[in-house]
Amino acid sequence: MPPVVGKVNDGADLPDQDYQSFTSEVSASWYFFSDTDSTIVKYFWCVGTSHNTTDCSVLEWLDTGLHTSFSRSLPTPLSGGTLWNKVYAVDAVGHASDVAVSDGVVIDTSPPETKDVAYLGDNLVKNPSFEVGDITGSTSSCNLVIPTPWEIDTASCIKVQAPDSPLAKDGHMFVSVSGSIQQTISGLEVGRQYKLTLHAGYPETVSNTHRSVDAIVTIGREVFSFTLDPNLCRGTCSVGDHSVVLWNKHTYRFTAVDTSLVLKISSSSRMMEFVLDHVSVQTVDYVAGQDSVDTEEHLVVHSVFLSHWSSLHASWHFEDLRCKVITRMTSIRNAKSLSTVAR
Repeated sequence: MPPVVGKVNDGADLPDQDYQSFTSEVSASWYFFSDTDSTIVKYFWCVGTSHNTTDCSVLEWLDTGLHTSFSRSLPTPLSGGTLWNKVYAVDAVGHASDVAVSDGVVIDTSPPETKDVAYLGDNLVKNPSFEVGDITGSTSSCNLVIPTPWEIDTASCIKVQAPDSPLAKDGHMFVSVSGSIQQTISGLEVGRQYKLTLHAGYPETVSNTHRSVDAIVTIGREVFSFTLDPNLCRGTCSVGDHSVVLWNKHTYRFTAVDTSLVLKISSSSRMMEFVLDHVSVQTVDYVAGQDSVDTEEHLVVHSVFLSHWSSLHASWHFEDLRCKVITRMTSIRNAKSLSTVAR
């Protein structure tokens, strides 16, 4: 009886490698070959560019003795593509096992590329700025009017705000939320990536003794959260003679798992209150250049500087078509001294 065929890993060590960056060396390891009638006396190993048991176009069959891992330098560097390692065993009486073939290793010699990201298409959120009919001032009663097509539950308190001064982030109105407000987002493409953006802040009427607000954002099975810190704006922020809402922009990305998903924005406690405006859901497409009317570069930086606090927000977009990006490193440096501020 011939030896029992085993398994082959790409790479000389465990675990099995799916990618390699070097082009002048091939390696493999194998295990689980066995022969109960006599004994295995040697292995043969080859490497090819086709997923079959016969192609050995990269490295011809090589007798490796009883070694169960092997590496070999190549006289001509590889230009890329996928390699498959193949091994069979031979026992003491000359019987050969079937050939075991690995699951392949991709030769990747190119680094990830920077990609601009374009947000294309219309905003899928209906009435994103909570506009209603002819309302002036701020409603003091809960749920007096609910902006269509937004919905609430009986435990929530929603107040439409239409101040005389231009406090809204977008349009003329916004809402204060204590509890939750939601809308069904339709027209999604399953498997497509989307950008969700909302603007939240403290109501201008909140006193200086207010506490932090924790909020939860859910869309489909995705759950996100954000926090409003009272130290960022103690109650009413003032600019000249006008009070303002310090709007905090929160951005999330999600992949659609259905054509319609419920977007729900809620405070973590009924005792917490925040204001909400300008909610959007847009498709995300990665492009090679700035050929869109609404395009961000691969590195986007936004900073806020006030007298009592400052913040720096950054996002970046990279793509590797051969293998997935597994590590990202960032650092912030002082432009004057070139010293590293954060890493």
